[in-house]
Amino acid sequence: MRLPSAALQATVFALLVSCSYLEPPVDELIRSSNATDRMRGAEVIGEARDMSYVPWRLSQPTDAHGSHNYRFYGRTVYQIKMNALRKISSLSPPVPIIYSPDSTVVDFYRR
Repeated sequence: MRLPSAALQATVFALLVSCSYLEPPVDELIRSSNATDRMRGAEVIGEARDMSYVPWRLSQPTDAHGSHNYRFYGRTVYQIKMNALRKISSLSPPVPIIYSPDSTVVDFYRR
């Protein structure tokens, strides 16, 4: 009987390791002091369209912290939060959501 090649064994091992990584709970992410974690939490909530987190989104809506993580590079916590609110509500604000906080967008989603 022939044994699997080293490349196949390495691939199977990599798949097992990558599947075992668990994302921290959303509550931990959104309360984190790390901007990247807050962005990840906001993104998860937006993708899930979870209405229960809308009050959190509107607390500190002008958080202009950025991240150097490749997934969020060039974006701010504010942008991620407002885009998640756009997905949840299915309503686009009257002005574009840009990197710097805009009270027009925040007030639009507060209504």
